[in-house]
Amino acid sequence: MFHTKISDFIFNTTNMVGSGTANGFEGQYSGYDLRTSDNGGNAVIKGIEFNYNQQLTFLPGFWKAFSLFGNYTRLKPSGDYGGTATSPVTELVGFVPKSANIGITFTKFGLDVRIKNTYKGRWLTAFSTNAGAVRYTHPRSNVDLNILYRLNRRYSVYFDWANIFNEAEAIDYQYREELVRTNNPTGARFNLGVRVKL
Repeated sequence: MFHTKISDFIFNTTNMVGSGTANGFEGQYSGYDLRTSDNGGNAVIKGIEFNYNQQLTFLPGFWKAFSLFGNYTRLKPSGDYGGTATSPVTELVGFVPKSANIGITFTKFGLDVRIKNTYKGRWLTAFSTNAGAVRYTHPRSNVDLNILYRLNRRYSVYFDWANIFNEAEAIDYQYREELVRTNNPTGARFNLGVRVKL
């Protein structure tokens, strides 16, 4: 468990550019989103974290080479964003209230194989004093596979397959979940290479 206090934190804001010659852009860009960074007021972050790692050495034969791991983090961030305007939210930009990962590894015969599922719950992406412009990112879950084979003490080859099931990297919405603003389908990614110990 932990309890942290911070002040003057940096956060992202999103506001719509107004109309008229006094909108700060000589009347141009009316209706556009203006994204900036600013300093907030005071905040408190409370949380708890659980970690689990178990080598299955009690199993017979081949199965001894497997191990399980997992992590769960729960945050309760709250604070104010400074200024005189009433804040529509007390959540903090960029802090993910719920996150977790779980996986299994195999280590034997010079081979390291790891498959992991990572989960991130909904989080605040951008703040605005206008409740209709506050932005959130949808929860997401993705699965990654990492394989490493040691040829000898100096050389090894590896293969990484990120986002096996082609989940969107980030889907942001504004005000209501059906008002999607960005959808970033990064797709699955592959890396193949050789590692050398000098």
